[in-house]
Amino acid sequence: LQDAPSALAAVRRELGNVVDGLSDASLEALLQYAEQCGEIILGKERERLGIVVWDPNWFASTVLGQFFQPAHWRRNLFRRVQMQRQDVIECLEQIISDDGRAQADEELLSRVLALLQQMRLCIPIGSG
Repeated sequence: LQDAPSALAAVRRELGNVVDGLSDASLEALLQYAEQCGEIILGKERERLGIVVWDPNWFASTVLGQFFQPAHWRRNLFRRVQMQRQDVIECLEQIISDDGRAQADEELLSRVLALLQQMRLCIPIGSG
């Protein structure tokens, strides 16, 4: 976190009563621990602040490593040649669920899909 005071304020605003009982020092210690585990990404979109604790090594090895294994695609796609958007989201959902170390809703998985598209690692077709 580059600007710790504003990051603390942003986390307090976003998490509200979840962190009300914590002092700034306690909250800062938790954020430092989370940052040691990976990266903390704060992003403002529309009216909502998104807070993500991101472990790049886990994402690259567990999520992308599993996702790009052809055996995984065959098992999940019943040998279809082209994946549709929902197929990709379902594959990612299954990988994360099987791993058990993270939680992701469909909105977050859609963002992961958008990231893969921006990196030109995955270009899904269709909407269903």
